[in-house]
Amino acid sequence: MLVIRLSRVGKKNQAIYRIVVAEKEKSAKGKFIEELGTYNPRIDDSNIKINQEKIKYWLEKGAKPSLTVSGILKKEELLPEKLLKEYDRYIENMKKHKKRAKKKEATEEKSAEKSSEKGQEEPKPGEKKELEAEPEKVPAEEKKSADAGGKE
Repeated sequence: MLVIRLSRVGKKNQAIYRIVVAEKEKSAKGKFIEELGTYNPRIDDSNIKINQEKIKYWLEKGAKPSLTVSGILKKEELLPEKLLKEYDRYIENMKKHKKRAKKKEATEEKSAEKSSEKGQEEPKPGEKKELEAEPEKVPAEEKKSADAGGKE
């Protein structure tokens, strides 16, 4: 299966990406079939250079763009309708997932606050609440004899 994805080039902390067509099983840094353009994220989004004819050709051949490349192609208005719907659906699902995660985190914080107000800590899921062991009561006479024995 063919994939249109980004391949990183450039120096350390100065990433520049090539937009390439490659086999899905091949490494992102490995061999690719054809370079379709470049993308420099350090500069404005207008610094995307794409060969539109090659992109359209490979999309017609059945190459599937990665999520990041889909976003770039959407900005450039090169994403076909079918892939555009798929991309938008994925983004909507991610937004819903983030909302759910925030709600869950907020409810966990509220329950933690309530338990701290009561002076008790609730065990985390999967943990068992351990009983606190009471310190052994040692008669006062034994303490004195132990202290006296150590000083002599």
